[in-house]
Formats: sequence, C-alpha cells, structure tokens
Amino acid sequence: MPRGAVPVAVHAPREAVSDGGTRGRVKLGELTDAALADADPVAHAGFVADLALVTRTPDSVAAVADRLLTAGGRGRQVFLEWLALLRVRLPEAVLSRVPGALESNDIPEELRVRAAARALRSARSSREALDGIVEALTAGLTPLDALARLRAVQVRMRRSKALDALIDRRERRLRLSCPRCPARLGLAAMARHLFDAHGLVLDRGRARRPEKLAKRLRKRYAAARDTTLLDEAATLSSPSALRAWAARCRASAADVAPLLHDAAGRGNGLCPRCLAEVPPSVEPLPPPLGLGGGRLSGDGFVVEVRGPDGLRTCSITTPFGVLRSGLDGRRAVGPRSAGVVAAGAILAAAVALKLPVAVAALLAGTTYFAGRLLRGPLPAASGRAVDRAWSELVPRLPPGAARDRFLTRLCRASVGQGDADGRAAVVKGEVNASSDPGTRAAARFLQTDDAVRLGVDRVGALGRLLSAGFDGSEGIAFVEHVAELFHRASPSPADIARLRVLALEGAFATGFTPRALADLWAACPYLHDLSGGVPLSRLGVQYVVWAYPSPHPWDAVPGTGTVFELARVAPTLAGRLLREHPDLLLYHRPPDSDDVHGWVLVCARGVVVRGKLVADADTDGATRWLARVRSEHLLPHLDAALAPVPSHPPLAALARRCGCGAEVFVSPGRVGRGARFRSV
Repeated sequence: MPRGAVPVAVHAPREAVSDGGTRGRVKLGELTDAALADADPVAHAGFVADLALVTRTPDSVAAVADRLLTAGGRGRQVFLEWLALLRVRLPEAVLSRVPGALESNDIPEELRVRAAARALRSARSSREALDGIVEALTAGLTPLDALARLRAVQVRMRRSKALDALIDRRERRLRLSCPRCPARLGLAAMARHLFDAHGLVLDRGRARRPEKLAKRLRKRYAAARDTTLLDEAATLSSPSALRAWAARCRASAADVAPLLHDAAGRGNGLCPRCLAEVPPSVEPLPPPLGLGGGRLSGDGFVVEVRGPDGLRTCSITTPFGVLRSGLDGRRAVGPRSAGVVAAGAILAAAVALKLPVAVAALLAGTTYFAGRLLRGPLPAASGRAVDRAWSELVPRLPPGAARDRFLTRLCRASVGQGDADGRAAVVKGEVNASSDPGTRAAARFLQTDDAVRLGVDRVGALGRLLSAGFDGSEGIAFVEHVAELFHRASPSPADIARLRVLALEGAFATGFTPRALADLWAACPYLHDLSGGVPLSRLGVQYVVWAYPSPHPWDAVPGTGTVFELARVAPTLAGRLLREHPDLLLYHRPPDSDDVHGWVLVCARGVVVRGKLVADADTDGATRWLARVRSEHLLPHLDAALAPVPSHPPLAALARRCGCGAEVFVSPGRVGRGARFRSV
C-alpha cells in the first residue's frame, strides 16, 4: 500500500465503541478524522481509544501516524494520545518520527512521558531510538530536571536496561552545589548532606526548609484532599509542627487521646493552641512512704520495728548507713517478755527458799499473767515505726528539696498512724519552717487528721485550710494539695458535697467568679474533681446567693438560711442534704417541723417540698415567698454572674508558658486552658 494511504475499512471488534453502540464495519480514515475533530473531552477520548484499538497491523499504524503527524499541532497531540494507548509494536518508520512529536512543549508533560515510555517499549534495545527519544523529551531542561523526567519514564516501564544504564550514568555525572557551603556532590549525596548538615530538603533541585515545603503540601491537601500529600507533609513536618497543625484543624477527641496518654505518662498536659506537652500548673504530691508490717521505707530511708509481743527491736537505716540498731528503748519489752521475766524471778526466789514445787509453779504462773496484764499491749509496729521516724530521722534531715519531699511522704504515711500527741510539736515546727506548699499542705492535713481524734470536725477544718489557701496566706497550690490529700483519703459522698460548698465559699470570698473558677479547675485537677462537674448555671446561681447584698430578701422568712451557712454550722445535716440536693441554695425550717424531710429547700432547679419538686403556683405562705425570691431576685442576676472576666490575678503563678508563646493552665493528661490576664 502506498505511504500515507489509509485503508478503506476495517472490521472493528465489539469493544471499539465510543457512543455506546457497536461500530461494525468502520472506515479507519473516518475514525482518524473524528479523533482530530474538536469534540467534548469524553467523546474525544472515546475516538482515540477506538482508534488505538482497531489499529493492529504495521501498515495501518504507519498510515494513521502519517495522517496525524501531517495535521499540525493538533495532530501531534492526538498522535501522542493514540501512541500511549496503542497495543501493537511500532514500525521503525513510525518510531523514527516519535522524537519530532515529543519536542513540542505545548503538549502536556504527562502525555509526552506516557508516549515516550510506550515508544521505548517498542524500541526494545535500540540505542539510536533511545537517544532520539531522550534528547527530544529533555530538550531545554536542566540536568536535574531532565533526570527527573527520565525517572518519570522509567517508572512507567517494566524493564529497560538501556534506560536504567543511561539514568545511572547521568546521576554519576551530575554534581550539585550546596547553597550553604562549598560542597559539590552527587544527587543522593547532596540530598543527605543538605538534610544532615543544614536541615534542608532537596526538592526539584532546590534546597527548601522542610517546614515551608510541608506548609505548601498541607495547603495543597486542604484544597484537593489528596492523602498522598498528607503523608508527604507528615513526613517532612516535625512532631511539634504536626501537633500544631492538628490543633488548628480541631482534631477530634479520638485523635488527641494518644497524645494525652503519652503526656500523662510523663506527668504533662497539652497546650490548647499547639498540642505540645506542657508541665502541669501544680505538680502532684509524691506518694506516701511505704508502710506495712512494722517497716517504713522510701527515698533510701528504712525504719523497721520487729517483735510485736516479745522483745521489740528497731533499726534505722539512711542512704549514708545504719543510724541505729537494737532494742526499741523503753518500749522494747512487750507483755509476754515482762511476764516471763517476772515469773523467772519468782521461780528463782522459790528455789532459794526451797518452796514446794506446786507452790513455786502457782506463784510463777500468777506472776506471769499479772506481768502481762500490768504491762499492757505494745503499740502497733507500723505506728511505732512512724513515731521513730519523726523522733529520730526528721531532726537529722538537712534542709533542701530532698527534706521537703521526705517530709511530705512521711506526713502522708502518718495519717491514722502513730502517736499524734508525741509528734505534734515536730509537725508544728515543720509547718512553720517549710516554704514548700506541698510539705505545708501535707503537714497541715496531718494536723487536721490528728485533731479529728479529739472530736474536731474534719470537713470544717479542711474548709478552713482551703480558705487559707484562697486568701493568699498559703497559695493556690496549697489548696490543690489539700484537695488531693482529701480525695486520697476515700471520703464519703456527703463529705465531698459539704467540702465542695465550703471551697466555693472560700473562693468567692477572695474574688473568684464562676468563669474564673474554670481557669482554676483547669490548673487544679483535684479541685475540679471536688466540684463534681457542677454546671456553670448552677455555679452562677450559688454565686448570686453568696454575693447578694444585704438586706437579703430571704431574711423576711424566719428560719431561712443559705447553703453556705448550713455547711458551716450543721456538719451531718448539711452533708445529707447536699448529697441529695447538690444544687441547694436556701433552706427554710418551718416552726412546726422537726424532721428535715419537712423543710423547704430552694434549689437551682426549683423548690423542693417534702422531697418533691413543686411548681411556684402550687406553693403558699413562706414557700411561695421563697419561690419568688428564687425567680425574681436570684435568677435575674445569673447573666451578670456568668459574664466573661479575665483570669484571676492570683492564678498567675500557675500559668505555664508554652513554646508557642501561649500561657496556659494545664493538669496532667488533659488539654489545658488558655490564660487571659488583664494587660497592665
């Protein structure tokens, strides 16, 4: 067939369709013209695919190639599209014309790369064809860009020894100059050098900062949602940059949970702005010293008391050696040993006096039991170990952080143990001498626990400790430590409910508002737990009750008081009522009611009469008046009580500055809260 002639017709297979139907017998020239014609992209792609499918013989390949390459720029682009889809091997005559079509820079790079890969698969091992195609494909490019384009061709081919060897030679010859130093290295060596020596990434022949490149990739991901870009950005980003990106994207709780778990393992929290780890606003107290079986140990110190009923021994060991070892002083002889010694003396006297055996035995037995009875039982070995630690170890400890830590742990281990009166003077001295809030809190808590044995109200005394911390005499960290010690003591729900009210009263009295308490709870997790997740609205109404100026409208009803007064003066009753009604605001005790069940309770959610919540319209007398107090005097001030305010100034000592510049209140294992102090 003459060159340039197109066969009259071919039998197209059933797959050769572009409009949904079978073509049957199609003229190849008409299909070529249809591919060259301007059409919508979908129809054009169908014509090109059909043309590549029906072109099966060398003559038809040559004829179609000649027709397309003589149609100008449009024909060259259609030629490359057709070539990329062609399934048969190219004749030598057509293969020699491929470089000319590849030289056009108006054709998309992706299409030129695909067509070049298809032509090289047909060329097999032809060095001449390889050189022509490579020269046309990389014309006008820098050596590095040319190498990148050849690699794009390489990944589209199963195997090409000639192309692989060419790329290897070019890589070995390629030398890049470092923009930061005089180094001149190959491609791979330069990439390693830039990253190791300068912290830069080689991207398309240019040295770029990883964070800038990652930022660009993140923007492209946000626009296209291509997860490949996301993976590349994550690879280039530092851990801190990834955390900050997650914070800006408002990561879900499930995504932040692993970060919180890792931070909690190191005793840290997370910054809300960048999710970086931040040390807690208040360091948790160290654990109590180990105590059990008469052995007290921790921080290299060991106090061990043995012999619960016979001869009691005591050994005290410090990190520097044995301090003492031997009998436990005047408390060394137990009741059994005392009985044995007394009985032995009687037996010796009976032998000397030559008394009958029966008489001697009777006297010895009587003396033994009398000795045990008169001596009395020895104190518990664990309590005695605590007492010896206070009397022998504490006076010898040098000042410093190690002493404060040991004293804090000893105070925690001493709760409910040992002789409270015997250590009272030492504990008081440590409270006055120590400046560490943790040590002072542990010592004051121990003093309170010792006083409870004498009938002092535990919750009331702890409420006064919390107030001392809020008013500045001890500090907010002291308040958090007292709350931690209280929670560790496994309090009852009634005690928790009552101490919650006393803590709120102490906080309100020093200028804390409901909004400011959110900052306090973010910095102090045990105070947050003490609040029990109180809703902000309930907290606001309780604040209105506390801050309401005199004269109070509820004073018009005799026998009425606030929840704060009840918590102070009626320990048992307040705990019971607050456990059942945690939102209690006011209480009214009718003159004819001795049972608390008959009291009128004004709560944040409504009025409770005889244990049931009633509507305002169903009340009368004093109950109706108290309902009006709630609806007309308390609730209207709720919005003002909940108004946003800057962070309370006493909390400045608890704010932690993150590397991103944010000041946050943070606790271990939680996302912190940004501080908002008023600028001066």
